[in-house]
Amino acid sequence: MDVQQDQDLGAVAPPFNRTSDSLLIIFFKNPEKGKVKTRLAKTLGEAKALEIYKELVNHTIKITHNLSFCDKAVFYSDYIDNRDFWNNNHYKKQLQKGTDLGSRLSKSYQFSFEKGYKKVIVIGSDCKEISRQHLEEAFFALDKKNAVIGPAKDGGYYLLGMRLFYPELFLQKSWSTSKLFVETLSTLKKKKIKFHLLEILSDVDEEKDIILSEPKLNTVSIVIPTYNEAGNIGKLVKYLQEEQKVHLLEIIVADGGSLDDTVSEAENAGAFVIISPVKGRAAQMNAGAEIAKGEIVYFLHSDTFPPKHYDETIVKTLGEEKWGCFKIQFDHSNWLLNFISWFTRFNFTYFRFGDQSLFLRNSLFAAIGKFNTSQIIFEDTEIAKRLKLVSKGKVIAEPVITSARKFRENGIFKMGSIFLFLWFLYLFTIPQEKILAFYKKLIIQDKI
Repeated sequence: MDVQQDQDLGAVAPPFNRTSDSLLIIFFKNPEKGKVKTRLAKTLGEAKALEIYKELVNHTIKITHNLSFCDKAVFYSDYIDNRDFWNNNHYKKQLQKGTDLGSRLSKSYQFSFEKGYKKVIVIGSDCKEISRQHLEEAFFALDKKNAVIGPAKDGGYYLLGMRLFYPELFLQKSWSTSKLFVETLSTLKKKKIKFHLLEILSDVDEEKDIILSEPKLNTVSIVIPTYNEAGNIGKLVKYLQEEQKVHLLEIIVADGGSLDDTVSEAENAGAFVIISPVKGRAAQMNAGAEIAKGEIVYFLHSDTFPPKHYDETIVKTLGEEKWGCFKIQFDHSNWLLNFISWFTRFNFTYFRFGDQSLFLRNSLFAAIGKFNTSQIIFEDTEIAKRLKLVSKGKVIAEPVITSARKFRENGIFKMGSIFLFLWFLYLFTIPQEKILAFYKKLIIQDKI
């Protein structure tokens, strides 16, 4: 480093003169070995992690330096460097202030609006997929909406913009976790802030983010959680292969440690089987989605059969909506079962069954934080609540056919009453352990 650079390290920020009504803030971590991309450094080493970080920064410079419709400012994490790769003729420079990421973001927005900006958008400097088009879409969206957010596949966000200062967006948030995006959406909804949702993109935080190839468009990976499903799973796998049209990529059976022939039966039928390290539908479905190669993931119970050409229906629906599921029909005729089936045509958050078989893009599944593994029961209802923050979703009128075996084994009216009782316990936020205890006590042939 030459003498001039030494003098400019830690320099005071030059005058921050506003020349536009719009401002793009780039949050930038000073590139020092051992301080950037620390998760990458654990597997690739600190030197390689720093090299990758600089490549990502160069990408950010490439897509932003010629933007003419907004001012651009780099907010440094530790010190301002007036001789680095952020050209002083293109970028204003400022030092981040605050004790954590939330307070630093909040103070940056407050500073910008006090300067007179009408639209303020913040991005990081290390998103490999963000483009000029995303930035143009975000600023354009703020003509009609009060906020814009770009979700990241790891559950955070790569972009946040607003045309009014909303400090509540930075309070009581789980920073640097997979909960951040959903928590921020929840605040936007609660405060009735109208927002625009950008497409989901990838950050680079771990080695797998670099080496994983993008999934093929409109391909479907089916994930089936199982436990002691011999006699059923083979039939389902063969049916799924025969009744798909062109979009099925793979069938993944995520087993919870079956004691029967479930695993061998599924493999012989053509499924790829993994043994989930944790038993439970939520954990098993997460494990299956983690290795899925398709753009779309379809969660299906082992006793549920979707309609013919289900894959084409799923792909078509996701061209219009962010997520969806099917209406159900039981394989046994009874007035109560028929009534329950009829009711599943309605898109009610608190009336959502796992048998309805959720489908969505795997990127959205990751962005909203996957299934909550602490939800032993009603994990499908819980994830539907989070998905409703993104979009309303769609219920397909053509039904899946699901087994009524649990109703037949326990008595149809009795089973209906038990489910209603358990549903009320969940609705009134009774702890999962207590709901599970009732479940095991009241229901015969329990597999949880």
